[in-house]
Amino acid sequence: MDIETPKRSIRDTSCRLRCRFIRRSGHVRQKQTGVGGVVDLTDQAPATLPARHLRHRATIEFAVMAFSMASFTTIGLSLVVTSWIAAVEGSVFLVGQLFFASSTTAFVFSIYAGVVTDRKNRLLIIRQGQSLRILGVCALVVAALGSSATPWLFAYAVLFLLGTVLNAGALDGIVQLAVDEHLRMKLAIRVSICRQLGILCGTGLGGVLLHHLPAIWPVLLMAVLMMVQFAIINLFFADYQNAPSKPPGDIISAWREG
Repeated sequence: MDIETPKRSIRDTSCRLRCRFIRRSGHVRQKQTGVGGVVDLTDQAPATLPARHLRHRATIEFAVMAFSMASFTTIGLSLVVTSWIAAVEGSVFLVGQLFFASSTTAFVFSIYAGVVTDRKNRLLIIRQGQSLRILGVCALVVAALGSSATPWLFAYAVLFLLGTVLNAGALDGIVQLAVDEHLRMKLAIRVSICRQLGILCGTGLGGVLLHHLPAIWPVLLMAVLMMVQFAIINLFFADYQNAPSKPPGDIISAWREG
């Protein structure tokens, strides 16, 4: 009895030390001491870690697709609603001017959007872009309810497209941080399908709503979708606050340098 007791104590101490080492090193198996000796239990951590990674990856991919679809649904609604308000309040010539102003804004600013995104926090950029889009919708609400719609329509066109360009650049940067390189092409195809569905739903809903309801209702639907986008940004994109990849400086000279 006197000899077995120290042996058992030494064996128990040795097992506890091995258990601590296994836990710290992250091995699969876990040791548990008892009266009858050592019992091996299979730890599920290595099985759950890939599962968590898959769930996390599926969640961020779903968030990116939902954000893109909501964004392009608002674009589809915008095409129908602004054309309708401009044609009713002004003329077809005003419709052409609005499309020219919005396309020019997107073309000019998209040249520098990548430079701005590289030199700023992408989460901050996408929030600022979404804020600009919401300000544009506020201008569109005034245009839908007010008597003098023309200046508010131009304000909407510039703000909405400016925010959309910022969102596009920042979202690409967030995808680069969140999604593995070999999975980005598959996600890009899915996002492209979601964008086409968004345009389809936006233009269709815009026509139906304008046929049955006043113009303010599709505008309010745009505002709701943009708030949903803000919720997606805060819930799913907040973990991807990158440090700027390049130091801040003159945007024009930085664009020339590439």
